[in-house]
Amino acid sequence: MIKPAFVLGALFLALLCVLRAEESPVMQDMSAAWRAMTPWLAEIDGGGYDQSWRDAGESLQDKISLADWMAKLKQDRTPLGPVKKRNHDWTLPKGNLVTFQFTIDFEGGRRASETVTFEKQDDGTWLAADYLFKPQS
Repeated sequence: MIKPAFVLGALFLALLCVLRAEESPVMQDMSAAWRAMTPWLAEIDGGGYDQSWRDAGESLQDKISLADWMAKLKQDRTPLGPVKKRNHDWTLPKGNLVTFQFTIDFEGGRRASETVTFEKQDDGTWLAADYLFKPQS
């Protein structure tokens, strides 16, 4: 005969496992920002500089015009060629912002650092808020 205390204990343990398996709100935000950032960086990697500006949030668009954004990326990114590998160095969540740091290796052997910040919008979506690209010598 199964004792009620055993059944309640088993149910409690099962519930505890389910609760622990769920991500914390910070981890959920980091995951959502990552999922939004990945296709946005792919636009930049593919030379879709104009589209990446249009897909960014107002925070980024208010900092730099479309023309300046395109000129800067064409000057800094285009000469390096295709991305060979992007290494994720670290992530920093802070309120409604998540910042990602990468090191990028390009096909031609050049390297750059990239800092990307995404901001959670009022509707819950994540959009690019800041982008810093620095070629390494």
